[in-house]
Amino acid sequence: MFASTYALLWVVVLFQAFVIVVLARQMVQLRLHDSSQTQARNTLPLESEAPKFQARNLRTGEIFDSMALRGRRTVLCFLSAECHACRKVAGDFIGLTGPSLQGIVLYCNAAQDACRRLLSAVPEDVLLLMSKGDDVPALFQLSGFPTAVVLDENGRILAFRTASGVADLIAELQPVHVHQHERKLEIA
Repeated sequence: MFASTYALLWVVVLFQAFVIVVLARQMVQLRLHDSSQTQARNTLPLESEAPKFQARNLRTGEIFDSMALRGRRTVLCFLSAECHACRKVAGDFIGLTGPSLQGIVLYCNAAQDACRRLLSAVPEDVLLLMSKGDDVPALFQLSGFPTAVVLDENGRILAFRTASGVADLIAELQPVHVHQHERKLEIA
């Protein structure tokens, strides 16, 4: 009698633990969905001109003007040194080379030492920018990191994406067709 009651008690405890796990996963999914909806509502409109900014080139120390991005398709990826997903994106660059990286610009939103540690393995082909404040991400109305902003040759915003890896950033450099009535992007 005691053994069956004890076993039944364990079944109830395990069932409650299962319910708690399911509810916790649903809460996380709702939070992620809500944050992506908030980010989509709060970003600059697609096809609008990207804000002009200046930032420090992390390699040379010189001031970089965003107008230099005109004339080529660019993926401007905003990272933060405190962000785990940003560290993953930066780590994905280890060992990569080639012309496909030339359209990628990494913007680190942290102190110089933290940015240097985060981006130490990034190949020379990738432009590295940084600033100490939130001024540039605020110009783009970003609500989180990592975020990639795809700019066309004329400096217009084609897309905002969550940057989950370097492969995603490189894919964004491929030709894209913008459907104005639907605001969808298709990689050609």
